[in-house]
Amino acid sequence: MVQPGKHVAKINDWIVEENAKGNPVVKVWFDVSGQGTVRWDGFLTDKTIDKTLEQLAFCGLTGPLESLAEGKIGGALDTAKELNITVEHKPDQKDPNKKWASVRWINLVGGAKFDASKVASAKDKLKAFSGKWAQVKQEQGVKPKANVEF
Repeated sequence: MVQPGKHVAKINDWIVEENAKGNPVVKVWFDVSGQGTVRWDGFLTDKTIDKTLEQLAFCGLTGPLESLAEGKIGGALDTAKELNITVEHKPDQKDPNKKWASVRWINLVGGAKFDASKVASAKDKLKAFSGKWAQVKQEQGVKPKANVEF
């Protein structure tokens, strides 16, 4: 069983089914290197649609939602893309002594909200603080890290 916490994973397979309430659920299985496979369930309801679609976009969905129904053969999701997933363990509803692993969150490697233009803009703005940083380094005796060779 995949351990709780954050992992880098790749999509293995997916399917779309209806749950007991008649709502479509996208089930995506992820491979976590050395630990096995874990599943994420994305519910398509009025309450959950925004987050589910965001998570599917991270998974590489660019075509119509119906393309998910074809599973891996249809190629709707990107199986080569590495993603950050957060795994949690949940108690089994029928047997509280058992637990099962599930994916709570899916994010892009490097963060879900990474925006290269904002990083470049922030980097430019950091220059305005370089004088203050030099002063603090001198006051605190901060020295550059030694180069480490491998």
